[in-house]
Amino acid sequence: MFGAISSYSKRLFVRDKTLPPVLTSYDLLKSLALVLMFVDHVGHFFYPEQEWFRVVGRLSVPIWFFLIGYSDKRHVQGAIWIGAIAVFLSTLVSGYYILPLNILFSLALARLWVDRLMVGALQSYESFAGMFFILFFLSFPSMMVVEYGAMGMMFTVYGYMRRYKEGIVITPFAYFGFLAAIGVFYAFFSGASIAQLDAVQMYVLLGGVAALMSVLYVFRSVTYPKITERLGVLVWPLQVMGRHSLMIYAAHLVVLNLLMLGMDDDRYGFGQVQIIAPSFMRIINAVIG
Repeated sequence: MFGAISSYSKRLFVRDKTLPPVLTSYDLLKSLALVLMFVDHVGHFFYPEQEWFRVVGRLSVPIWFFLIGYSDKRHVQGAIWIGAIAVFLSTLVSGYYILPLNILFSLALARLWVDRLMVGALQSYESFAGMFFILFFLSFPSMMVVEYGAMGMMFTVYGYMRRYKEGIVITPFAYFGFLAAIGVFYAFFSGASIAQLDAVQMYVLLGGVAALMSVLYVFRSVTYPKITERLGVLVWPLQVMGRHSLMIYAAHLVVLNLLMLGMDDDRYGFGQVQIIAPSFMRIINAVIG
């Protein structure tokens, strides 16, 4: 394990020759995802009463899942598993909650399963519709196990459909109906998980998700040599964020979880582990009255 960590840490400071030396669309989109994620976590950890942080930050999650489906690589690096386990252990130590397991587990599972899922789903319109409804009805139960569960997988399907669009067998109406359904579903779930969301914030969240879905729709794998030249020294941090985004996610979350032990926050406490995340308990209580 330590060998894998050492090898990965060296790659943070030595340019990977298999990747373009210039900025790519992946670098920019992943950097955006990280910035949105930082906003979300600032709100969650330090300003839980300020819902606007969470409204903006919720736009990060679909990007991660979309890029899993858009990628042509399915191998899950050992560093991702190490990061997932490290975040899980830091959650236990900080006394927050056990379930659902963090998003790194969800992304790893999505990468392992998307090809198997899509081989059957793209056979016919009926197969695609069946896949959607299976993921929809599995969403809430699976979210209790891993973050975002089958709902996150829907965005992975979206990424796959954009990358391999020549294999799409469904009508444009069904295609865009699927995109609208997963966008609205995600927005309303995210809104329900935020404690005191008002109507204006819900509308902004819906609008933000719609705008994000449009950005993902036009996403392409391209390089930006002119932008790279103009940005100069700013290129390196953007490439680090873009090319090591999941490990940055893991490292910063471990630090934040442990930091909360030294703060006067009754949500955390050494050895005071909850089984289910408080946001899920709010949703469960709302459903059962």
